[in-house]
Amino acid sequence: IPAIVPHLGDPDARVRAMAVWALKQLMAEDAWHALRSTHSTIEQDPAVMAEWWGTAASPLTISPAQGTA
Repeated sequence: IPAIVPHLGDPDARVRAMAVWALKQLMAEDAWHALRSTHSTIEQDPAVMAEWWGTAASPLTISPAQGTA
């Protein structure tokens, strides 16, 4: 977890979003909520905010037909 937290400030929104996702997987719920209350207030990117608030699309919810053109 200590190696992931610094990535919450990365200039690349994709890195921040993946850091949020990874921390959600690894942290205890109360610690996660505390971290979210601190960091989500300064985030501007919609994709990263979706990770913080659990509204990001899960790859498991997209069928193979939806993923092809």
